[in-house]
Amino acid sequence: SRDNPYFLEVRGKISKDSATGDVIFDFSDFGQFRCQASGEYSVSGYWMPITHHPLDSLEDYTNRIVLKLSI
Repeated sequence: SRDNPYFLEVRGKISKDSATGDVIFDFSDFGQFRCQASGEYSVSGYWMPITHHPLDSLEDYTNRIVLKLSI
């Protein structure tokens, strides 16, 4: 929104595949990720605010979320 250009809520679900034992992170339109072992996994992406400066670089709006998984 114009009032909060840096806020994005992504809903999804976490499940476990009974056949393989994989943990599945399903973020709908953003994709599905499978993890087979405990560890740290990062989900990264970028976004541009609605009213960004023309000289801003893409790196200014890169973000990363670290997921720690323990199976």
